[in-house]
Amino acid sequence: MNGITAYQDNAVTTQNKGRLIVILYDGAIKFLRLAIREIENNNYEAKGRYINKAIDIINEQRIQLISATESPKLW
Repeated sequence: MNGITAYQDNAVTTQNKGRLIVILYDGAIKFLRLAIREIENNNYEAKGRYINKAIDIINEQRIQLISATESPKLW
């Protein structure tokens, strides 16, 4: 793992939950903006990759939010 990756991993893992939500949605917005740029450049393969990355972030966030609000099952 290089220094940049270690820094990024540490920056994410040490954030509180509210800040982490903002970081994840910022990442999704960044990828959607990149997808728009690729649409304008008629690069549909790259557009698809960026949209898929944004969807992955949003889906993971949704799963985390749902699991945080569910009560634990006792069976």
